[in-house]
Amino acid sequence: MNTQHKTPERRFFEPVFVARQPILDRDSRVYGFELLFRQAANATTARVADADTATAKVIADGFPLVLETMLEPRKVFINFPTGLLLRQTPLALPRELCVVEILEDVRPDPEVLAACRAIKQAGYLLAVDDFVGQPELAPFVAMADIVKVDVLGLPPGRLQELARPLVAGRKALLAEKVEDRETHLACLEAGCSYFQGYYFSRPEVVSGRKPPVGVVSKVRLLQEVSGPDPDPERIVAILSSDAGLSFRLLKYLNSAAFYRMDKIVSLSQAMLVMGQNPLRKWLMAVLLSDMAHSPLGREVSFQSLTRARFLDLLAQGDGRLPYSPDSLFMLGLFSRMDALLGQSMAEVAAQLPLPEDILSALRGETGKAGQLLRLVGDLEGGRFDQALGLLAQTGADAAHAAKIYAEATLWAKDILG
Repeated sequence: MNTQHKTPERRFFEPVFVARQPILDRDSRVYGFELLFRQAANATTARVADADTATAKVIADGFPLVLETMLEPRKVFINFPTGLLLRQTPLALPRELCVVEILEDVRPDPEVLAACRAIKQAGYLLAVDDFVGQPELAPFVAMADIVKVDVLGLPPGRLQELARPLVAGRKALLAEKVEDRETHLACLEAGCSYFQGYYFSRPEVVSGRKPPVGVVSKVRLLQEVSGPDPDPERIVAILSSDAGLSFRLLKYLNSAAFYRMDKIVSLSQAMLVMGQNPLRKWLMAVLLSDMAHSPLGREVSFQSLTRARFLDLLAQGDGRLPYSPDSLFMLGLFSRMDALLGQSMAEVAAQLPLPEDILSALRGETGKAGQLLRLVGDLEGGRFDQALGLLAQTGADAAHAAKIYAEATLWAKDILG
């Protein structure tokens, strides 16, 4: 009987952009993420006929994707407008994970307050967003579990004044827009339990530690495999000398992501199946991920790997970009190395054997490569209007970009195990 082998379908992704910002506890551990969603198909339109319906669809599409990309289950903070609160849309999401953020422009009308009480009674945590003492938000604050205080530019004395009655009332304070060490210390002193802001995207300023010896050796290996002409024998030697790396490679190639009928059982077979260049990329990604020595460091590694894979796929699908997929992969991969090593990006770039235009982009200089790095930064930060503008300048399709960004996050999760 003549049978045809059918290639299983790859996972399909709706064109949804998902950005997330970590929220840390007092010990700088990741407590949760605030999520920002935008459906790429609708992102370029100036008006949406029913904003609540559009937001509900995006939440429904994006939330499962975000759960797939989480390394471990964490709280998920989601902004809900008035219409979705009235319809009690949060009840469609798991109460163990979802934190319902009440936006600062939601009016505490009796119907809205009743809906929020019902959501809270169903077991969900409620958070009030952007609180700076507005009296009109008092009814929401009274029933909230978490109060998010916008501390950007807030004098320390005012922060203490806001925090004192909230802490006394057993409200957990979340300081948002924490931009520097001094503000973080002031928030700690004021009794804040959670923290969110640009300061925490740089874990080296939180830990203040030099990279351990194991990290230094991994940097040397990264230099070895990221050069323009890596030695295949050297790559095999690196794998052969590390049982853990070999095990992870075989596990990765035999995972469901490859849909293989036969098993890969040796390094030589892995080399043949994967190819030298993809193997190089995998090895660089794993070495980078191993350099994270804290939960926040793992989050930065996850971000770096997602950037690398996204830019790689973007270059593969668009021949108009003046860079090879390899170059853009390394641009994304090394774009957060300053945070992992506790060094300036100028110091990091001086150690990397990369083309000058890629190094210039890493150092924050202008140019097409720097533009692509800004693109991924805008996607991560939820600045979707800016990201769509940059995509339009490159000629890339927004829906395709959303799809490969989702694929990139899953790839990064697979690498991190």
